[in-house]
Parts: sequence; structure tokens; C-alpha cells
Amino acid sequence: GIAMRSNSERDGVTVNTSLTLISRKATGIYITGGSLILNGKTEITSTIDETYSFCSSSSKMSYHGVYVQGGSVTAKGAFLVTHRGLVSDNQYNDLNAASLYYTFEVKSYAVCVEGAEGKSTTVSLSKGTITNTIGGGLYVSGGNVTLGNVAVQATAEGDIPVQGNLIQIPNAASNWQYYQSYSGGNAVELNGGTLVVNGGEYTAKQGNGILVRGGVADIYGGTFSGNDTYTVNGANVAGAAASYSFKMYGGTANIYGGIFDVSTSGSGAFFMGTAADAKADANIYGGSFVVNGQAGVSIYQYVDVLFEPRGGENGKGDDITVKGDITAVAIEITKNEYGIVDSSRAPKVEIRGGTFASTTKSNGANANGIWCGNRYAELTISGGTFDGSMAYGIFIESGASVMLSGGSFYGPNGAISGAYTVASGYRTIRNGSRLEVVRA
Repeated sequence: GIAMRSNSERDGVTVNTSLTLISRKATGIYITGGSLILNGKTEITSTIDETYSFCSSSSKMSYHGVYVQGGSVTAKGAFLVTHRGLVSDNQYNDLNAASLYYTFEVKSYAVCVEGAEGKSTTVSLSKGTITNTIGGGLYVSGGNVTLGNVAVQATAEGDIPVQGNLIQIPNAASNWQYYQSYSGGNAVELNGGTLVVNGGEYTAKQGNGILVRGGVADIYGGTFSGNDTYTVNGANVAGAAASYSFKMYGGTANIYGGIFDVSTSGSGAFFMGTAADAKADANIYGGSFVVNGQAGVSIYQYVDVLFEPRGGENGKGDDITVKGDITAVAIEITKNEYGIVDSSRAPKVEIRGGTFASTTKSNGANANGIWCGNRYAELTISGGTFDGSMAYGIFIESGASVMLSGGSFYGPNGAISGAYTVASGYRTIRNGSRLEVVRA
């Protein structure tokens, strides 16, 4: 493979022709300084042997196909990585049942980018395919990474991509259960730094299409798909530990466009933070969250979420469409470690526009455009269309703070169920079967 170690950003290598690298025991490209520019097609095939000295070095273990910590990689031609990493460790113990689902670490990634003290780290990939048969696709914990028309796949080789016993998240809904990943991983994981996605396809067989734990993700396009290979009591995996096309456990996500889960029975996105001082911020300016699962978007604890369609202005946003079988947006109940509903964890949600609808036509289904099940949540709506296919445009749990200064609402059982406040200077009117909020 290629190994570059330098303390100077002026040191670099430029490859103008096609390049093929095969590493049968270790990382294919290892960079801790300097710059690598790849102008032609680059093919990297790597397999990790955990016993090989380069991989198991106590100074810096690397179980990844491409590893960058300080320095830069710029691939202008096709960047093709095929990696076989290592299965993840069983990380369960009696003390971490409440947190393991968001602290679990995948052991190997096809491409791993980390920040380095005193050095800038930059990776730019214009096109290509990144595949890991065991582990995740791309991991970023520092620096700046930009992706163009890149396909990232975590294929979770083997008949059993999960491990251990079924774990129940304490004091959560009884169906919020999960297994730990074994050969699976996320297509993309961001835990620090900045990630810019301009297009491409991101798919995980057992994991999330993209997981944001920290840093800033700017998504301008692309198709994302997350999946679970198992069921819980015969039903799809649900809740905070399930796999989604887009999941947040922290950091900031700015979504200007993209398609999030159109092919599986799962849900599109799940947004949460992990503590009062580790909140997540999700800003959706465009994108399609149209799914066959229960909810297009689920919103849980310690998170602020904004929906604000920008209509494709200068490429900075698009229309927002959110649809799910039972609801477009589910605002989940938040409980503390004692099982008591906790107001300090409740999310804040603002909707300035977009299309939100449930899709099921099953008789008796409680299918709403928005389901606000958290009585401490703050929901502000100034625009948008909200259609419940079998119940209400919006269902509001008693006690929730809901302020309306716009929007159009419909449901066969009624436009809105629950208490809400109409902002000063606005009023409600009937437009056929719809309830609309307009200026007074």
C-alpha cells in the first residue's frame, strides 16, 4: 500500500495515472501528514489481519482500508475501495444497557478520517465506490470531508450480522429492543469535523445510511438507506436503536436535499441528542422522507428540529416531503432513568412549510399527519400541509405547547385533535374539509 508520514503540508505525492493497490493484511493507504493527489482511477483492495504487526501496533491500531489523520487526500478520478474489516466486539455489560445503543463502536471502516492536533485534515472524493464487507463504510471524526457522486456500501457479510442477546432500552417502550452489530456497520458515520455530501448513494445492510454523533453534516443530495436484518417479536425494529436512513445522536445536520429511505420497511430519520449539554440540531431545508415504515421522521430527546423548505434557491434547499404509514412525524415521549416523563428532555420542533402525511388506509388505524405524543414538547407551525389518512391532521397530547401561525390541516376524524394556540394576528378558517390558519 501507501504510507505517508510528514509534519509538513508541503510534502506530497501526485499520481497522474491509474493506480491499483492490494493489501492482504493491513491498511491500503495510511496517511498521517502530507498530501496525496490522485488524478486517475484508483483501486484499493484491502483485508485486515488483526495479528499483523502494522494493524496491532500499540501506537496506533488501524483496522481500516484507508486511514487519514492529518494531511490530505484528493481523488479527482474514480476512487474504488473494497475492504474486508474485522467484526465488532461485544460491548454489553450490566451497566450500559441504557446507553450502549448510542455509544456502540464499529471496529472497522473502509475509509477512516480523523483530526490531528496541529495539522489540517482534508479528504475530497469526486466519484467512486467504497465497500466494506465487514464493518462500516466511511467514518469521520475530524477534519473536512467532501463527497461527490460516491457510492458507500456496508454489506454486512455473513448469515448473522448481529450478536449477543436482545437488549431492552430501560424505561422505553417495550418494543424498543435491539441486538449489537457484529459484521454490520453504518454506511457513513460522523463523530466530529465537517462532512459535505453533494450526491451519491449510501446503503447499509445492517446499520444506518448515515449516523451523526458530532460535528457538522451538510447534505445537498444523495440517496440514503439504512436497514435491520432482524425483527423483534415478529415486528420491525423500532425506536432509538433501530437503523434508519438518517440518524442523529448529536452534532448538527443541515439537510438541503436528498432521498431518505424509499426501499425498505423502516423509517426515514430519527433525531435525538444524548444529554442536556450534548443536544442535537437538525435543520431540514429540503429532502424526501417517504417511507413504508411507521414514521417518516421520529423526534426523541435533547434535540431542536427545524423544517424550512427553501425551494431550490441557489441550490440551497428544496421542497420537503415527509410521509409514513402511520404518521409523517412522530414526536416521542421522553422519560428519565426512573421511567418518569421528563420535561427537560423534551424536543423543540418548528415547521415553516412542507408536506406531511400518513398513508395507511387500514380501518381503525390511528394514522395522523403529525403525532405529538410528548406532553412537554414545543411545536410551532407557521406553514405546511398536514394530512392524516385515517385520523387527524395533527394529534396533540394533552399538555403539549403547540402554536399555530399558518398551515393547512385535514383528517377524516377532524383537522386537529387536542389543544393548541393560534398566534396573535392569525385566525382559523374552513376551506372545504380543511382547517387553515391565516392572517386575521
